[in-house]
Amino acid sequence: MNLPDAIGYLASAAVLATFCMRDMAALRATAIASNVAFIAYGALAAVHPVLLLHLVLLPINVQRLLETMRERSAGAQRVGQCERYEFSWPRHAA
Repeated sequence: MNLPDAIGYLASAAVLATFCMRDMAALRATAIASNVAFIAYGALAAVHPVLLLHLVLLPINVQRLLETMRERSAGAQRVGQCERYEFSWPRHAA
């Protein structure tokens, strides 16, 4: 097996791994690794359709990962804010 084929198999295994993931951040991170490996494979093996596809998919996956991380961060901040509020009984007018 030559180097381009080995990289292609590694990239394919990463794609398969994404289908087994439930966590969106881990899925996107693995997809990014797959994109990078497929870009290397496409360049080394001169498989231009694969190269072009993953050059397009890479920034999409990076953007989606950043969105997921921002959403998680915002959610964690909201949860933290909720925990800081103290409960108080309503005051009755006298």
